[in-house]
Amino acid sequence: MKAMLTFTLLLAISITTAAQSFFIGKDVDLLTGLRVVAKEKPPALQKYPYRGFFRKITKDSSPIIGGSIPYEELHGDTFVCTSVNKRGRLPYDRYILMHLLQKSGDTLYYYHDIESEYSFELTVLDEIRPVPGYYCKDVMRRVDKFDDSINWFTTLGSPVVYQRTRSAGTDSYLLHLQAIAELPDRGNDVILLLKSGNRVSMTCPMKMEVNRRAEYEASSACSLSPKDVAMLIDDPIASFRIFIYSKDVDHPERYSDMLRCIQKAE
Repeated sequence: MKAMLTFTLLLAISITTAAQSFFIGKDVDLLTGLRVVAKEKPPALQKYPYRGFFRKITKDSSPIIGGSIPYEELHGDTFVCTSVNKRGRLPYDRYILMHLLQKSGDTLYYYHDIESEYSFELTVLDEIRPVPGYYCKDVMRRVDKFDDSINWFTTLGSPVVYQRTRSAGTDSYLLHLQAIAELPDRGNDVILLLKSGNRVSMTCPMKMEVNRRAEYEASSACSLSPKDVAMLIDDPIASFRIFIYSKDVDHPERYSDMLRCIQKAE
């Protein structure tokens, strides 16, 4: 009964919004207290059990072999993530154990692979609301040993990367954008679609490269004024277009929070 009341209370304090299916990666602690649902599989894969769900685990938080759960027993079920344990199965720095409370009051265990978006079997039903500054941990700081300039970067390899450079006491900002291109055609026009629906047009140098998957990859580097920085902190980029190549941005607030972090960094 107590578990049922706990489940009901957690649902009551959750904020219901459109389901979010973006990959949470290593920030799985943000799901604590939120509702999640087991993802639907393609018909051809529904005969196979979910890979990450288990009913029982060992004392050292390892899954019990053979304890995976058939698809039909979990599909569409809603759970509340009550806690996360960063001692998942080996290697420990890659897997995180999530405790999921069922409506029945029972606890299931989910092993989350922080490096594999493909294997993520959950959809988040409630809005993820990290506290301001949560993503400061992802900001990198580098000092150039030749000229003592300082560079702060948000997460490299992301479709949106902010960079702040301090040289001779002066700060400058760059916005780096990256999108997969269908063709090698080039152009310097960039359009930002902000979360509010506002559009911002810019002219930025563009590069075209071939990535390790043999895909064309378009990238642009745009200079930002202090006014631009303030705007993008308050109204994050939801999608962008480099010339004719578009990209939607998952969880736009993550990038605006990191931009706020590098603005305040010392």
